[in-house]
Amino acid sequence: MAGVIPRSRGRAHTEGSFQTWLLGYEFPSTLILFEEQKITILCSASKAKILSQIEGPAGVVPVEILIKGKEPTDDALSRFFALYASKKRVGTLTKEAHRGKLVDEWKKLLADAAEKPELTDMSPALSAVMAVKDADELK
Repeated sequence: MAGVIPRSRGRAHTEGSFQTWLLGYEFPSTLILFEEQKITILCSASKAKILSQIEGPAGVVPVEILIKGKEPTDDALSRFFALYASKKRVGTLTKEAHRGKLVDEWKKLLADAAEKPELTDMSPALSAVMAVKDADELK
């Protein structure tokens, strides 16, 4: 999940909806990698201040926040990409079009990568998780 999503009339965007559902706020230009044992977030320092309240090992699933600075020597994006590239399969929102500086940097890393994970569309799964549940489903 990343980048700035172009807004179009009458169309909900799964990424923004999911971030709002999960975190109470939409975080554009943010990458989130959900793993079974950990969640890793790549974002700017200002977003990291907001997200710091969920960081650390205290929760059910530990959260690590990597802060992407403006300096080219900053290695947060390359660290995040190395973690991403180490996976065999990664769920993504294949129908969402993103744009922005972070997305451009990400696409360059993808183009230059020798190995990449297989991408799987996770939109149906996210829709099912975020759907309103009746009393029987909540049992």
